[in-house]
Amino acid sequence: MWHLLCVAAEDGLEAAREGMLPVGPDGRRPMKEIDALFRGKGSVEEVEAAVREEGSGARFYADLYLGLYYELVGEAEKAAAAIERAASLPNRGYMVEVARVHRGLSP
Repeated sequence: MWHLLCVAAEDGLEAAREGMLPVGPDGRRPMKEIDALFRGKGSVEEVEAAVREEGSGARFYADLYLGLYYELVGEAEKAAAAIERAASLPNRGYMVEVARVHRGLSP
């Protein structure tokens, strides 16, 4: 997904999706649903449903990646809210720090 975000910034979302790198197995929920969303084959609702099934551990990844997705599709308010939720969690390692840095970079 990180590659897609970089390519989309230069060449647009459709071009980025065409060149999206394959993703191997990832046991974290809702990463499978997030991957499908970024590929244009899933939905925000499917990501949220996976979070409801998995519980609070999945919420962070959903918020972080949904924030990035909303930025990608031009929904700045939703993006800022989702990134803020991810960045506000008690420290859970470097990915929370990624969310915090990203929050500081957002306009």
